[in-house]
Amino acid sequence: MLLLDPSLFSPLYAQHFASGMRAFGTEVVLATRRLRGYETLARDHLDVRPVFYRLTERGGGRWRTSRTVKILKALEHPLGWRAVRELVSRLEIGVIHVSWSLVPAIDSAFLAGLKERAGIFMTVHNADLVAHDMAAVSGRLGRWTQSWRRERLLALIDGFVAHTDQAVDSLSRLGIEPSRIRLVRRPPYRLRPDGAVGPRSRAEAGRPVEILFFGAIKPYKGLDLLLDSALALAAQGKDFRVTVAGRPFLDLAPWRTRIEEAGLGERFRFDLDYVPDDRLDRYLRDADIVVFPYREIDGSGALALAASYGGAIVASAVGVFAEPPVRDHVALVPAEDVEALTATLRRLIVDPEARAELASKSAVLAERLGDWRDYARACLDFYRQRTEGRPLRG
Repeated sequence: MLLLDPSLFSPLYAQHFASGMRAFGTEVVLATRRLRGYETLARDHLDVRPVFYRLTERGGGRWRTSRTVKILKALEHPLGWRAVRELVSRLEIGVIHVSWSLVPAIDSAFLAGLKERAGIFMTVHNADLVAHDMAAVSGRLGRWTQSWRRERLLALIDGFVAHTDQAVDSLSRLGIEPSRIRLVRRPPYRLRPDGAVGPRSRAEAGRPVEILFFGAIKPYKGLDLLLDSALALAAQGKDFRVTVAGRPFLDLAPWRTRIEEAGLGERFRFDLDYVPDDRLDRYLRDADIVVFPYREIDGSGALALAASYGGAIVASAVGVFAEPPVRDHVALVPAEDVEALTATLRRLIVDPEARAELASKSAVLAERLGDWRDYARACLDFYRQRTEGRPLRG
């Protein structure tokens, strides 16, 4: 099987999906870009082929690149596809599974030429089928690039693997037949190679309650709502610290100035860069509460990671958070309701028993979401069903 993620938007998904596939004897080849100097990718179950963006990604560049570089990458995109075409032929690939499509007009042109050789499937990470990372960086250009000729791409896909009910509904509204859609809930991610989660730190007397917001920081994720809430709680004298860990795609300087002017700098910790796995693992183990104050969302890789750590989870009632089984194992608040968020966090900060009860629900959620063997089995069954029994190679 060939897994396609040209810009490596979802390395954890690739790693975990491949580990599940390996359990059934299916080798996974990942067609992507080369790793940057600060990135890691577990290759135990992956045959990684860095065939995309060989020119623009040479030298292991930083994550923050200019719009000019983004345009150059789009121009270089077909060269990666030429290498993919050679891989499919040489390795006798039986299934091409698209994790992200960045330039549908180009992707569809090459996939059309491969459809007779392999089944073509796609993971629906977001209901609108747009890679938020690209849209956030490239703005209107990114969204236009991802929408042009999208219908042609969708027509080529044999089957869509959706992670949420919202994604299923979105595909249905696009006219995708139910037989081409398979709902498979995304299991938890784990950062440690052995799958273990280290011992969690719990809030003790004299130590502030640790609140964590992590992941790429974009407007739709509502960090401003959490900061508003935290400032209100600090003014009430509540004992906590907020850690913000991730790459910012918006200007946080006004917020940091406001925090410092209020004399509350010690209540906030900002780690505004790519966060390596070992540091993120430490943040998650130390977190008493993980907050997802999103304005909108469909699926959430961050939730898949947080669930495996057993901390209390607070989230907006949108997307996957409002769907079963997640909604029964997290504290939900209305989206963009700072007062409700503040009230929920206040209760969890001052009441250790309430916090522990919610944390225990998070641990149960990790079990309810299943494992990656189950995920891989469901995908393999779907491949066979949609390719009408054609032998799947690779």
